[in-house]
Order: sequence, then C-alpha cells, then structure tokens
Amino acid sequence: MVVLLVGGTIYGFYIHDYLQEMMCVADIGFFVYAHEHFNK
Repeated sequence: MVVLLVGGTIYGFYIHDYLQEMMCVADIGFFVYAHEHFNK
C-alpha cells in the first residue's frame, strides 16, 4: 500500500501538475484508508 502512495506521488511530480498530484495522493490515501478500515 505504501508503494502505491509513493508511486502516486512520484507520478504527480513527473507530470508536473501540483493539483493533479494532490488529487492522486488524496484518492490513493482514501482508498488505502477505506481498505484498511472496512475490510477487517
């Protein structure tokens, strides 16, 4: 899961779009949070 978060951040920097980076990190972060809290 951490790999996905880091990957999303690197991808965001790669495309040089700060807003898109933040959205990508937020989306992945929310997915990880939901996965960990609702699939126990």
